[in-house]
Amino acid sequence: MKNRVITALSNETGAVLVLALMTTTILAILSLTAIITSIQGLHMGAEYRAYQNSVYVADGGTDFTSGLISRTISQINGNTVASPDQTVNAYVSFCTGAGSTYGCNAPMTAGSGWAYFQQKVNGMTVTFTTSTPDLASTSPNVKLSYPTTGETVNLVVEYVGSHILPGSSTESAARYEGIGAGTSGGVGILYRVDAYNSNNKLNVSESSTVRATFQCIDGGGRCL
Repeated sequence: MKNRVITALSNETGAVLVLALMTTTILAILSLTAIITSIQGLHMGAEYRAYQNSVYVADGGTDFTSGLISRTISQINGNTVASPDQTVNAYVSFCTGAGSTYGCNAPMTAGSGWAYFQQKVNGMTVTFTTSTPDLASTSPNVKLSYPTTGETVNLVVEYVGSHILPGSSTESAARYEGIGAGTSGGVGILYRVDAYNSNNKLNVSESSTVRATFQCIDGGGRCL
């Protein structure tokens, strides 16, 4: 009887199989965890790239508007403009901000959208309201297209107000406000820009809004 008990206790038949199963299970759990982590990392990376793209595209829209404001002011004041955006720029549409399509003219067409944009820039008939400002995501007055990527940016460009600048007009244009105080330095005209882009890159939807304020220094009906 004693020999039989010792034999039963020392019998390890099946232990290797149990150990193998435990090892396989642990490796499977670790592999699954690594796969899930990799998928999450790829998704986060795609989201970040889409976000970056959206911000850069919207920011590019604000950069474009500085020249657009300058050319429009010149046209409003009857000055000759080498590139009138409403008739030669195939990538710009002017809009009234109304309806689901924002009332945009076809590119290179001077329609109601262009007239409305001029009114927003000169600030005479369409004034800026601080309590309910126009938003580029819902009521743009300009739509800019990027031909190489097919991206679009909705823009709100509008006159905010003006103020007298100190110093001479030359000093003001050179951004040396304050030098020569006591003489008229011209008029600084402030413009508000709201830029919005929404895209779907790598099956990830992102949207960004970039806001900026530009100062135009009035120089004989032109922006300096």
